[in-house]
Amino acid sequence: MKHFVLLFLVAGIFTGLALSTPAQDEAAKPAPAVNAQKYVTTLIKFMSSPDPRLRFSVREGLRVMGPTAVSAINGAKATEKDKHVKAFMVRTVNLIKQSQRSNRNQGRMARGNFGNRGRQGREIDIDRLAMDANLTWEQMDKVLPILKKARKDASDLMAEFREAGGSFRDREALADLREEMKTITEEAKPKLKALSLNDKQIKAMERQLNPMARMFDRRRGGQRGGQRGEGGRRERPERPERP
Repeated sequence: MKHFVLLFLVAGIFTGLALSTPAQDEAAKPAPAVNAQKYVTTLIKFMSSPDPRLRFSVREGLRVMGPTAVSAINGAKATEKDKHVKAFMVRTVNLIKQSQRSNRNQGRMARGNFGNRGRQGREIDIDRLAMDANLTWEQMDKVLPILKKARKDASDLMAEFREAGGSFRDREALADLREEMKTITEEAKPKLKALSLNDKQIKAMERQLNPMARMFDRRRGGQRGGQRGEGGRRERPERPERP
């Protein structure tokens, strides 16, 4: 008798599911806005993680969520007591707003309205660097002033180079500039080592110490690809004839 009653109840449940309408199914689903808010709330809980890789992935997820994330982060920041987490929240909100402005500017450029674009200095992305170099909160605090000083010295050096009429087509002047940039990097390394950072961590910071290094590498690679001919055009190396 008990088995019969159990089978009857199970059969009734499946019958009810089979007879449910699509409208009822849709009504049972949470609204997209609710899902988005829950997702953002879950991400914010991990902003205090000691793992810089996890924090960076959380930041990128929040950046995609745009204004929804901004309001939620600001709400969480009001009750956050840890200074490092609160500073991370501020940086994340600023990054989201910057991404939104960048998207709007791209839209204006696509319509042919360039406006007053102005060149903005590239700031150090300390959270990405923390992920690349596996830095703790405390190490981030100590590393940032050193990186900012190196960046400023490099920026001042570039300004002096331009004011002196330096040209990137002048190989000797470019070689001198490259060496001076390298000196800035080498002077910063002992300061980083004094913070008990290992060679792998310091290696991950070299691009931040000398942001012009990649440009120098490209130009040096281009020079190896061939010599300049008449009119400043680069001559391609002759290819061997095919048999």
